[in-house]
Amino acid sequence: MSKSVIEDSLYSIIFHEQKNKNMLIITEKEIETTNTYICNVTLYNPEMNIKKDVKALIDTGATFCGINSSITKDLKLQPYGFRTYSTTDNQKVQKSKFDFKLQFENINTIIDVTGSETPYEMAKFDMIIGVDVLRLGTLIIDKGNLTFDIK
Repeated sequence: MSKSVIEDSLYSIIFHEQKNKNMLIITEKEIETTNTYICNVTLYNPEMNIKKDVKALIDTGATFCGINSSITKDLKLQPYGFRTYSTTDNQKVQKSKFDFKLQFENINTIIDVTGSETPYEMAKFDMIIGVDVLRLGTLIIDKGNLTFDIK
């Protein structure tokens, strides 16, 4: 996971007491003991008319979205470049970039995403949703519940 510094202007974390039914809401019961937020999303490859439901980690410390290589193969995504990651031991790793579409569970909006394969396979989730997507909406953390609203 990225240790990069994220500027506050890229996304909003708001403490709020109201919940909107058109928002993604992750309750305290769904939060892992490590205080991570995992949600269900659908990924699309519109060129091949393929979609896949996956588990995604909401990561406010990640600059970009990352995706397991097994998912890129399932979706038959075509790479078009590389993104360089810095690993926890300060090594630089290049991984393929892909364009795909993402839809959060219970939200009608479909988002265009440029993501890349992660430098490691993740076991409990299939992708990382980074600030590149989170900045498109409002992230609300309220008493252990996470809500994401896309404007």
